Amino acid sequence: MSYSSIWADLNGPAVGGEIIVPTGVPVENTGIINVGGVAILTDITGWPTSSTYLAAGQFYAVSGSGGSGVYVTPGFTSITGIIAIMLGSITAATLLRLNAEYFPIIDPVNPNQFWINGGVLCISTN
Repeated sequence: MSYSSIWADLNGPAVGGEIIVPTGVPVENTGIINVGGVAILTDITGWPTSSTYLAAGQFYAVSGSGGSGVYVTPGFTSITGIIAIMLGSITAATLLRLNAEYFPIIDPVNPNQFWINGGVLCISTN
């Protein structure tokens, strides 16, 4: 199964390399917000809070004074040539089902695109 078909199954069709966001769905309803370029979960219900027993590239939440950040277990390899996954295009529940390999590890310089920076899920602000 291709990456784009996985997205189509979870979120609808990809067009022009980006996921289509249903009209009228505010970003705050996805459960993920952008705080200074870092992805923060608004609710960690159902999220693991430790990397213990997680496979490489799986996401988990770590709560801190600024909210609950999204972290990645080490040992994954980013797949090149993937489609852009944008803030507002997926929910926190969908993100939890994905693996970090689908996210770039270099800032894509594409505003609101998710990327992995040193084990933390970030959102490009460029």
